[in-house]
Amino acid sequence: MLSPLRLAPCLSLALAIAALAPLARGQEKPASPAPTPAEGAAAAIDPRAIEALRRAFDAQQAKGTHRVKVLAAQGRDALAPAAEIDFVFPDRIRLRSQGAEVISIGNGAWMKMGEKWLPAPPEVRSAARNFGDPARREEMIRNCIAARVLGPSTLNGEAVETYEFRHQTKKAVSRSVFYVTPADGLPRKIEIEAETKGTPVRSVMEYSDYGTTITIEAPKEN
Repeated sequence: MLSPLRLAPCLSLALAIAALAPLARGQEKPASPAPTPAEGAAAAIDPRAIEALRRAFDAQQAKGTHRVKVLAAQGRDALAPAAEIDFVFPDRIRLRSQGAEVISIGNGAWMKMGEKWLPAPPEVRSAARNFGDPARREEMIRNCIAARVLGPSTLNGEAVETYEFRHQTKKAVSRSVFYVTPADGLPRKIEIEAETKGTPVRSVMEYSDYGTTITIEAPKEN
């Protein structure tokens, strides 16, 4: 079972990606090293990719609800299921991961460890408050050092448009690729690679059930 301290970064990452922040991992090669100043200055930011990012977030929010399946791995390990998350805009989230569960509603957040619900630690509450925050989205866009349109592709037999983003963190550069269905502008998958304490980390977010009925209520036992 995951401890609250281990669940907190998992939720933070999942919420960031669900809000279309390119922070997770998903390619087979290690994350790229931090660029030199010259490389950073030369990195191109295609405004079409940035606009697609904003449109995808808006389309996602307009649907009201969706689900995300999170796969993650470190180093050369194979991707494995890490969490399943339900979202209800503007502020309801439920995360299930390895025997533990988190519910966040507004400023309240709770964690179920075993059969008991407990108040969630500050890291979880902080991560949840970032969900759907336009200011947080724009902050992430400002931190983008490269953005480009990769072009059309297919995902599970469906036509998609693909985009790549690179973000500078304090210690490294994260790279993300996200897949959007052009008919509705919705994100369907995001792959990201980054680095944590010198170890390459990867994750994949798979989006589904847009607009479906999802009920998230505060736990009866707090």
